Amino acid sequence: MSTRGAAATRPAPRPAGRPRERTRPRPVPRARRRRTFRLGLTIIPLVAVLFSGVVWLNAATLSLTKKQGHVARQIGGVQDQLGQLKAAQAQFDNRIRAAAEKQGMVRPKSGDWTYVPARPGR
Repeated sequence: MSTRGAAATRPAPRPAGRPRERTRPRPVPRARRRRTFRLGLTIIPLVAVLFSGVVWLNAATLSLTKKQGHVARQIGGVQDQLGQLKAAQAQFDNRIRAAAEKQGMVRPKSGDWTYVPARPGR
């Protein structure tokens, strides 16, 4: 390219027009930080609360199961004592019946029962 051609391609200067009105410069707004919803920051406490609830529920269940086991052992002990008392009562009952039969007492038959009416004034 020649120097002559370069001058020919330059744009013509602007015509002088009326001067622009001076205005106060506008402040450039700061780049606004867009609030993003951080899922991780809300999920972590939520999961922690759920896990703590599960742990609390398991601890309560374990405590209840432990109490039920204790009650079941006590029931077994009471049933053993009850069986021993019934056996002792049966032995005493047999001794008393044997002693009564030796003295001449006999059990009445089921049809031999008689009812004594109460006195009319009572």
